[in-house]
Amino acid sequence: IAHLDSLTEAIFLEMFGDPVANPMGWARSAISELVDRFEAGKSIETSAGDRDARYWVIKVSAITSGYYRPEEVKPIPAGYSPPPGHFVRRGDLLFSRANTEALVGASALVDVDSQNQVLSDKIWRFVWKAGAPVLPEYVWQTLQAPRVREAIGGLATGTSGSMKNVSQAKLATLQISIPPLVKQRVFVDRFHSVRSSVWSCQGLVDT
Repeated sequence: IAHLDSLTEAIFLEMFGDPVANPMGWARSAISELVDRFEAGKSIETSAGDRDARYWVIKVSAITSGYYRPEEVKPIPAGYSPPPGHFVRRGDLLFSRANTEALVGASALVDVDSQNQVLSDKIWRFVWKAGAPVLPEYVWQTLQAPRVREAIGGLATGTSGSMKNVSQAKLATLQISIPPLVKQRVFVDRFHSVRSSVWSCQGLVDT
């Protein structure tokens, strides 16, 4: 899996170059020009050990690996019905606004169907502007790049070394390169080919 992750990064760098150095001179846009808003859940008091719960809130650990881990959830007590906008959906790009200094700004794509899992208050969903010239897979890989992670870390605040926070206003200022969509689509095709191999390694593909 680590080798396949490295392959995805290598494909990205070959096609687009380092996203901070931007050696190919792509146009750049702030996240605020691409994202209409960030959607988050709420802080919910969970009930430990309730394996028959109807709804589950995802933990920050569901995305810190860079892959969406649907088993990283906590049960929500009976009687609470989450708003429709809080449910996790296939295709979501999720972002961790609060974590340790090393993990704040972690992101993951939701690549499984989820009908009973909801966002927490520490995880945002990117809601794209109509006609935004980016594909979620491209933005996700950009956010994974080490130097971009460093830039995100620089936006984070917090006096404690164990927990940092990124505000929506600061994340909105982050600049990323915008290659032509046709080139992004080529990357996405290659990305999904590699991703299928990762799923196979993790036993997530039906056989």
